[in-house]
Amino acid sequence: MRGWWLPLLAALVACGDDNNGTGPGTPPESPNTLSSVGLDGAVALTWSDNPFQADPGLFQNYRVYTTSYDLDNDLCGTDWQLEGTTVAPEFVVGALENGVSRCFSVTAFSADEQQELTTKCTRPGTELSPKVLDECDQLDAQLRFYDPAKAPVDRVLDENTLKNADTVNSLMRISFNKMQHDIETQLPTIRVPTLIIHGDFDPIPLKSSEYLHEQIPESKIVVFTEAGHFPFIEQPEQFVEALRNFLGN
Repeated sequence: MRGWWLPLLAALVACGDDNNGTGPGTPPESPNTLSSVGLDGAVALTWSDNPFQADPGLFQNYRVYTTSYDLDNDLCGTDWQLEGTTVAPEFVVGALENGVSRCFSVTAFSADEQQELTTKCTRPGTELSPKVLDECDQLDAQLRFYDPAKAPVDRVLDENTLKNADTVNSLMRISFNKMQHDIETQLPTIRVPTLIIHGDFDPIPLKSSEYLHEQIPESKIVVFTEAGHFPFIEQPEQFVEALRNFLGN
């Protein structure tokens, strides 16, 4: 991964090339330029698209990071946080405090690096660093949300949850495997009103929900537009309306 970093107060102050770390394989080119426009409580970043143009097959996405900025010493902090990912050479960072300077960094991510991250994210969370956990959350948001910006960002896990994470995951896998074995015979026996909700951007195919609808007697199915795996988060008004209509009937 390589990219530009940018200290920002309300407008562009300066920028420099950041070549710390390259990840596995051949890294994409670094963006040649990075600029910004200060907004009210936000900043719009734009950069050159040369990493994609140089090798579309190698390029996977851009990653935007932020950290604190020491204006007196012209230094960026060391605690970089991932703001988000995008395939376009532009990104808007929101929820910023006006008048507080920040540093921003844009890196180009390769397909090899994306694959390595995907592999890491299958490991138990207790084995991952906070930085990798954050990147895994971002990857999960891209897969499960129509709008990744709506994904919950706070990871609140108490000590017991972390300690028993592997046990809980094992129990879930056992339950899921048993359910899969019995599902074809059990679905037609359901005799309670059933509402099936599916997001049109859900990575799980719509056919799976349509199958449930066909097998469960007198069930109802509602497909939400512009929603992923969690329609109640991305489209709460649609969700409440569908639930009220279902309960009212």
